[in-house]
Amino acid sequence: MELGIAASALAGPRTRRVGVALAVLLHSGIVLAIGLFSFGLIMMALVLMLCLGGGKVPAACSRTAKLSPVDRVQDETAMTLS
Repeated sequence: MELGIAASALAGPRTRRVGVALAVLLHSGIVLAIGLFSFGLIMMALVLMLCLGGGKVPAACSRTAKLSPVDRVQDETAMTLS
């Protein structure tokens, strides 16, 4: 089921909505059965961000976010020259 949820994030909007529904059901079941409230809530939030966020990568996860300001300028300059 978890693989299906992950695959749905890469599919179209309709399939993503189905994946979100499955994820909410799965993680709600984990909360009710095992009592891992924070885990279930965090996982549901992450799936919602991934599937309903429009497929955009957050700036903090991009390659240039990990570079120092000097390296970032050099990297952007190199990208425009190529």
